[in-house]
Amino acid sequence: MKIAKVLHITNGDCCADALKASSLQGDVLPWRDVLHEGPVPCGLGQKDLSRVRSKFIADYFQADYDETLRSFSQRDLHLASADQYDEVILWFEHDLYDQLQLLQILSWFADAIHTHKKLNIICVDSFPGVEPFYGLGQLSPLQLESLYGLKASVTVKHLVLAEEGWQAFISSNPSILLLFAEQSAVLFPFLKAALYRFCEEYPSISNGLGRTQQQILSLIHNGINQPAEIFKACQQAEEAAFMGDWSFFNLIRELVTAAKPAIAAKQPLLSGDKFLSQSLGLTDFGKDLVANKVDWVLHNGIDKWFGGVHLSGLNLYRWDSDGRSFRL
Repeated sequence: MKIAKVLHITNGDCCADALKASSLQGDVLPWRDVLHEGPVPCGLGQKDLSRVRSKFIADYFQADYDETLRSFSQRDLHLASADQYDEVILWFEHDLYDQLQLLQILSWFADAIHTHKKLNIICVDSFPGVEPFYGLGQLSPLQLESLYGLKASVTVKHLVLAEEGWQAFISSNPSILLLFAEQSAVLFPFLKAALYRFCEEYPSISNGLGRTQQQILSLIHNGINQPAEIFKACQQAEEAAFMGDWSFFNLIRELVTAAKPAIAAKQPLLSGDKFLSQSLGLTDFGKDLVANKVDWVLHNGIDKWFGGVHLSGLNLYRWDSDGRSFRL
């Protein structure tokens, strides 16, 4: 009897390593990209987009560009070979990090609909006995195996809707993403909440801060002043934690090193493990930001991408948390 050739695609190395150590047969492809960070402009093919993403990741996370690009290229080649497999299984969870990856991968399969044979998905927001549940990377090989029975077929309707969602994400108008979010729950139960969480990272109409920036300053204001503890508290405050520690600590550094800083370090910013226990406090400007008396963007400017939206200058999209909508 011929053994079915299976490709497992998942959200990163932790889950990938556990899948490799499990009794499940097949090859494993980890999808390593923080799509909620940096440029994801429209109008690019997969090869060019991977170059853009590699450049951003190398710069933002202080990685080697050539090695990062090599990893993306190998990933893309592996995905392009999906037609050689009898089955492809997507392993993802409910948070923003995963849901954007899922949109990108399903969008690719939508374009290559004639090349794959059998496409299934396992997507969860909890696991019995694992509290709090942050994601599949927490699970052991045996626990992952127990989820195998939950796999469901990805239909043409899923692919069409995912392609629409990906195009909305890379659009230069974020209101299109909100319109999509409202209809996404029909087939993707976790996508609407994830996309709204993404929108909350836009500068707010109240003080120009994104939600995570606001949480950081509020926690310091309330006496939690070490980066490691701030990160832990922010994770606990999330409905579905999605941001890795490196992205999070970059936000802290930006709040410290901006032209008009919101956070003051009691000594020059340290690196490595010493950074995690460094003592931080709010500047007067930071205190005024917490009180919504001043605006972060007006004092520090902005040059930042949100999917296909590039915010720069002062004429930009801002998030209205009460109206759950964008304002220009």
